[in-house]
Amino acid sequence: MSFAYLQTGARRDELFRLRWRDVDLSGRRVRLLWRKNVLGEWKESWLPIGDDLVSMLEKQRRVTGLLGFVFMWRSDDEQGKWMPYQYRQHWLKKLCAKAGVKQFGFHGIRHLFASILASKNVPLVEIQKMLRHGSIATTQRYIHSLQEGSREALAALPKLHSYPLKTENPQKNHSAN
Repeated sequence: MSFAYLQTGARRDELFRLRWRDVDLSGRRVRLLWRKNVLGEWKESWLPIGDDLVSMLEKQRRVTGLLGFVFMWRSDDEQGKWMPYQYRQHWLKKLCAKAGVKQFGFHGIRHLFASILASKNVPLVEIQKMLRHGSIATTQRYIHSLQEGSREALAALPKLHSYPLKTENPQKNHSAN
């Protein structure tokens, strides 16, 4: 799931709410739903996704494909029931602790997503579309300078294929798909 956040720049609830009907693997896109507007009306946007995310979602479909939601967790009770994610305040905090990194939130991943795109010279208006911002000024506030050392650190990160798909309870093991 954390990989999907980095690849889409999604808001926390957009992926928690993501259903398989909102995933078009052959079209290489996902539909995100949100209501961050004055009227509170639901809006949607289809976002393109890359090969690594398509591959990860194909594997995830074998786990949760018949359950409706894309990302789910297993309950700790004896039935081990699959449950959709809801607000999981401490989930990312536990992942950060396990990885030994300074704690950050889901929204920080959106900022990183925007900053990575900007460092690759993606036009600001395209970043605005990907983040689903109504104002380009909002998008500008998301972009932070990545120092040269930061880019080298990102390049050193292992690729997605080096991680097996996790099917156990992420809450219990503090890991994510």
